[in-house]
Amino acid sequence: MADEAELVRRAAAGDLDAFDELVVLKRDRVYRTAWQVVRNGEDAQDVAQLVFVKLWRVLRRYRSERKFDTWLHRITTNQAIDFLRRQARPVRVVPLEGPGEGPEKVVAPEFAPPTPADTLDRAELRRIYEAVAGELTERQRTIFTMREVEGLSAADIAKTLGVTSSTVRNTLFQARAILQETLARKFPEYARMFRPEAK
Repeated sequence: MADEAELVRRAAAGDLDAFDELVVLKRDRVYRTAWQVVRNGEDAQDVAQLVFVKLWRVLRRYRSERKFDTWLHRITTNQAIDFLRRQARPVRVVPLEGPGEGPEKVVAPEFAPPTPADTLDRAELRRIYEAVAGELTERQRTIFTMREVEGLSAADIAKTLGVTSSTVRNTLFQARAILQETLARKFPEYARMFRPEAK
């Protein structure tokens, strides 16, 4: 397989074989990103298909000075959000490691470096996260997931979502405050284990 930059260049020029290789290279990443927004395996597959249809149409606009994965992430996130809006249904919070629900690499976000919380088993940690994450808005959960699960910087998140870095930081602050308050209210015995850190 050719390297990524070469595949992108050839696919942007209309080379279908190169585009097929690019799809194979990026489909898992696109699926994971979509799943983190729509929270459903079948819907994430539908979004991924829409992403690659869109990508074929707009790839010629890509500029090599931009990071391709960040550009693709923005397309995927926007397609996933549009998909939810078209479905006109509330966002669901589902088990992060439920059978057949999403990729194995999706894990509950860590609020801090390893702490006594590491002693919690995964089922309990999952239960806690599901209970508190339901308090977040769609935007808060998306930005929180991009920062805490995917490890993207505030600048990258801002570029991906088409908002300002200030909006990202404010939304993260709100999300962390809501999560901490909800954790203290619903699970006071664990509240001190999970301390959000400013980043």
